[in-house]
Amino acid sequence: MVTKDVYKLFCKYGSQLLWVEDSTRNRRPNGTNEETDKMFVILERVDHNLELLSIDGYSLQLKKEFKTEIEKFKPMIAPEVFKLMSDKYKK
Repeated sequence: MVTKDVYKLFCKYGSQLLWVEDSTRNRRPNGTNEETDKMFVILERVDHNLELLSIDGYSLQLKKEFKTEIEKFKPMIAPEVFKLMSDKYKK
């Protein structure tokens, strides 16, 4: 489950996982491990889809796909974290 602490790390270090892509140049940040790397990927997908839904330029079919992917990952995210993420894109 993605907790508020993991979300804080995600916000601090971003979703690029530079320490995975190039470990010789980028040290793994304190508090992260392979499990948090997987959670960062989930958070990135949900965040990206929430952002896309907040933009009015997409077809209904695409919006449905964005929502489907969010619903797929939502059970893996603590409700308080999901609320923080979704509130970020409310108009």
